[in-house]
Amino acid sequence: MEVDAAKVAFESFGEVFRVKRLEKFNNFVQVIFYDVRSAAAALKAFGEAGCIPGPQVGERTVKLAGDDQLSTKDFQNISEVLKSKDGTFFLEFYDIRDAMRYRTPKETAHQAFTR
Repeated sequence: MEVDAAKVAFESFGEVFRVKRLEKFNNFVQVIFYDVRSAAAALKAFGEAGCIPGPQVGERTVKLAGDDQLSTKDFQNISEVLKSKDGTFFLEFYDIRDAMRYRTPKETAHQAFTR
């Protein structure tokens, strides 16, 4: 599959972060979505014969102090909330871009996308 054609085909499921050809498999590409829901939709549509899940790229989980405030519009973008014993919260977002907005600049520099 050509990289450009793959990008166009997979963009129907959501925004694509990157598409690259897999070196060991001539006719296969790796498609990375920003949002895990887009990846799930593509997997469902193409089935096991057409797609296989790969490792997650980018970090969707953010640690927040107990007194940090969330924007109410972001509640729908959170897939899971866990509270630790020390009062901090771990938020898992569907989309890595939403998670990045809640990271400190230092965390963002260390957890940039794997390219």
